[in-house]
Amino acid sequence: MNNFLLPNTTPVPNEIINGWAAKLKGSELKVLLIVVRSTLGWILDPETGMRKEEDWISWRQLGERTGLGSNVLSQAIDALCGKYHLIQIRDSGGKVVDTKEKRLIAGRRRLRLYYRLNLQTLRETSHYFPTATKTVAVTATERENATATETVDYKSKD
Repeated sequence: MNNFLLPNTTPVPNEIINGWAAKLKGSELKVLLIVVRSTLGWILDPETGMRKEEDWISWRQLGERTGLGSNVLSQAIDALCGKYHLIQIRDSGGKVVDTKEKRLIAGRRRLRLYYRLNLQTLRETSHYFPTATKTVAVTATERENATATETVDYKSKD
């Protein structure tokens, strides 16, 4: 089977592309994608494919990587943590930092903030954003060599 993998890529959960991308503001999507890149974009164990669950991302890094100003960045994080529950933030002591006020306190105490995707929310909302499927008739050889960017139900031509 021909496995075509793009080097230096980050897997983005389908729920983000199929549903959340249309619901979120551009600033919120930018922050969410930085969290995805900083976590799922890193393979910790090549044998198992295990990826990072969380990553320390400084306020400065978030601003530079998203191109957002401080106020817009703060609003985006508030929405992703509070309104949508798509990301979780913990300080270096493991305490949940889910409000602007808690982020400010952690900043004054010079605590690192660790960001992660809230996979439970993604799982729970996946049925709201169904993946498009189609049935395609293919030969056994075509099926072995197939690479798809969408969910495809293969029906045998043979």
